[in-house]
Amino acid sequence: VTPEIGALYRYALEDGALRTGAARALAAASPDQAIEPLKRFLTGDDAGMAALAVELLGKIRTEGAADALASGLGLGKADLEEKIHAALLVIGEKAVFPLVARIATREEPLRLAVIAALVALGDKSIPALVNALDDPGTRPVAGVVLARIGVRTGLPALVENLKRDDPAIRTLTVEALGRRAIGLVYDAAR
Repeated sequence: VTPEIGALYRYALEDGALRTGAARALAAASPDQAIEPLKRFLTGDDAGMAALAVELLGKIRTEGAADALASGLGLGKADLEEKIHAALLVIGEKAVFPLVARIATREEPLRLAVIAALVALGDKSIPALVNALDDPGTRPVAGVVLARIGVRTGLPALVENLKRDDPAIRTLTVEALGRRAIGLVYDAAR
């Protein structure tokens, strides 16, 4: 798409009557150019356009699209977050790094939404989460997410961390394993 055509698409995105068609056309013609305009709809007041943006970003399936989708998490829009989670699952492994980059946030709703998305991605999240244990800013949340992913998938990564030199990582790993064991006992008792 030429810069001129891109400018026309962006203009049409501002016109309520043309917005839906322009968004679909831009996403089809130039997915990379569509990401930023679609991202703006996630935080706007138009629920229909936000839902369309999630749909289109999910179809783009790049790390940039996953990053844009992750920006829509934690805004208190439960219906939209459900759609974002589904789109991130479709994107899969490319969604992990944009999510892990947000786990150290101090914003509780965003952090909880990111944790839920990483847990839903399961095995695909583990390598990035294990790396996140090296960063003191992301370490606590990464350990929690690894513990929540589950015994079959998260356990080998957690056990491997027991061998690390850093005592903080070993302590966090023991805590995560303990939380997981408590969760298993609780689940078995139900």
